[in-house]
Parts: sequence; C-alpha cells; structure tokens
Amino acid sequence: MEARLTQASNKQLSKLIVSNLAGTLGSAILTFVIGLIILKHSDSAIYFGLSQAVGPVVSLLLLPFTGSLVDKYNKQGIIIWAQGLSILALGLFAGFIATTHLTSNLLMVFLLLIALKISDQFLSTASVSAATNLVVEEHVHKLRSIEQTIGALSQFIAPIAGVALYATLPLEYLVGLEIGLEALVIIITLTLNFHLVAHHQADAEASLFTLFKEGLDFIKAHKKFQHTLALFMFINLLITGIIVGMPYVQVKVLHFSDYYYGLTEAALSLGFIVVGIYLSARKAIRYPLLLAWKSILTIGGLVALMGAVLWLPLSTDTFFAFFLLISLIFGGISTAVNIPMMTWVTQIVPTHYQGRIFNIVSTASQLLSPLGMVIFSLGFDYLPASLLFLLCGAIMIGVTAYWPRFYKVNILSNQLED
Repeated sequence: MEARLTQASNKQLSKLIVSNLAGTLGSAILTFVIGLIILKHSDSAIYFGLSQAVGPVVSLLLLPFTGSLVDKYNKQGIIIWAQGLSILALGLFAGFIATTHLTSNLLMVFLLLIALKISDQFLSTASVSAATNLVVEEHVHKLRSIEQTIGALSQFIAPIAGVALYATLPLEYLVGLEIGLEALVIIITLTLNFHLVAHHQADAEASLFTLFKEGLDFIKAHKKFQHTLALFMFINLLITGIIVGMPYVQVKVLHFSDYYYGLTEAALSLGFIVVGIYLSARKAIRYPLLLAWKSILTIGGLVALMGAVLWLPLSTDTFFAFFLLISLIFGGISTAVNIPMMTWVTQIVPTHYQGRIFNIVSTASQLLSPLGMVIFSLGFDYLPASLLFLLCGAIMIGVTAYWPRFYKVNILSNQLED
C-alpha cells in the first residue's frame, strides 16, 4: 500500500513540475514584457513604480480573504478558477489590442496587472498549501526545491526570451501564447488527485473572517513560529539593501560595462539554480532552522565583506571577479535558506491552516520590500555604499547570532513546541 502511494506521489510530482514550469516561465516572460511596455510608453518613472506597487496593494486588500477561502473550499477548484481568471483577463487584453491596435494603453495594462495579481494570489496560496495533499511527506522537500529552481531559471530566461519574442511577435500573439500555457496548467490540474494524502480540513461552516482570525491566533499561539517569521521578515527587509545596492554599486560606482553587469546577474541566477538542483536531489535537510541560521550569518558576512572591499583601490577587473563570485555564492546561500524553511513550514503547520498562514507570511514579506526599497534607495543616494553594506551586514550578523538565545528558539528541533 505504501509503495503504491509513493508511486502515485511520484506521478503527481512529475505533473506538478511540468505545470509549474509552464506557468512560471510564461508568467515571468509576460511580466517582463509588460514592464518593457510601461517603460517604453510612459514619460515618467512613476508609472513603472506604480506597476511594482500593484502586487503589495492587491495582496494587502485580499489578505483577510485569500487564505481563508483556500482553506475553506476545494483547492483544485480555486486553482482552476484562478487560472480561468487569468485566461479571461489575457483574452480581453488581446482582444483590445487586436481591435484597437493600441499596445501602449497604460490603463488596460494596469487593469491586466491587477487581474493577474488577484489570480496569482489565489493560485500561489492554493498551490503551496495543497502540497501535503498532492505528494507524500518525503516528496515535499523535493517539490519545494524544484519549484525554487524553476523560479530562478524562469527569471534567468525571461529577459532573453521576452526581448526576442517582443521583437518578433505582435503583442496579441505573445499574450495568446501565455493563454495556451495557462490552459495547459488547467488541464494538468484536472488530472491531479488533491486527496492523495488525506488531511484534516478547515471548518466549512466558519465565516471567512473567523477563519482569518484563527490563522492569526495560530501564529500568536506558537512563539517559535512567530519569532522565526519575525526574524525572516526583518532579514528580507535588510536583503532589499543588497537588491538595491549591488546593481547601483556595479553600474554607478564601479562603472561596470553592460557585459560585466549582465554576467554578475547571471551568476546570481546560476547560484539559485545549482543549489536548487542539489537540494532537490538530496534528502530533506535534518535541521532546516540550523541551516537557515548559519546561511543568514554567512550572507551577513558577505554583505559586510562587500562593504570592506569597496574601500580598497582595486582595478575594475578585480572588482568584477569579486562581485561575480559574491553573486554566485549569494544566490546559492539564499536558496539554502528558502527551500528548507518552506519545507519546514509546510510540514509543521497543519494542512487546514496552511492557506491562511502562507498568505499572511507572503503578504507581510511583500509589504516590507517596498519599504526596504525606499529606505535603501535614499540611503545609497546620500551615504557611501561601503558604509551601508558594512552596517547592513553587521546588523544582519548581530540580530541573527543573538536571535536563538534571546527568544529561546531551539534551532536543533523541528517541532513547534519544544
């Protein structure tokens, strides 16, 4: 019986990989093209900034509903409904372009972005929380690793494919291609057994706000979970300093050529991909909290090292070699944090809470990112980049090193209650 369940889980895992690849790659390419349209057809940078704010704003507005709906109702139905909304929005957008021949109507572009974000919010929450129903426990880690690798690979391919497709195909054809990929995801979803592994379901009679409150109460009741999430949210805030700072330093301070800058960005993606493949091929990490803790300390050390190296009078080629190596390591270590932590949360949070918990965590993380972008964008305008990197790295190391002792979190235990 167990062997048959494992075999069925393997089949579902293969289908999920194909579905994730089609959906993630298509979405990444379309997102890149939409960003390109906004940049090309607007006179102000504010429009691009607004396009980046759509995600956090929609997530915040949907926060009380998304996770509760996912936990209360059939996850397969929600995924199909979400994909259907994407197809409808894309179809209307393609129809508008075909009939008016206007590719630069920013109102239609923003309406499309909002519809796609609503769809993505339900789709991603339902997909993540359904993992323990779709595959056996030992396959959850592998699924998370492969998803992370596909995400990194898509981000690597999207700019290249996006530019090529945008230059050779009419926009409505490109949108039609994305509709085809979304339809493929629906077809695969219909063939999946969302009850392969049985788990307790949320109370179908409870209201959405009651379910949402239960999700918040779950986080409040488990201090280890609460403090771990607080740490990772704070670290994500600091990491926006790296996201803003590394391109700024390479282009504005060190004056890297486009070729050098492109290679360092590729090295970052390569780090994501290599470690993602490695983690998908090995067994689940025994102590994910310990690995994440060590990895964050290492990231803090790398950030501080960047700040120190920027004080040195090195040649452009030497700086390039240094940032190439740092980008590769940073990409790999970031993956070594994300995958084990996602696996840990999936395994320790009861299935009937996962939609709400993942949605709350995802929204909170998204809300901090724009704040970090603003803080560090201003910081790099008025302070030396070397000083900011040193401060950011030192704070990251200090907070992370002291965290287990201060909050009495046992990082050698995978249980919520120690």
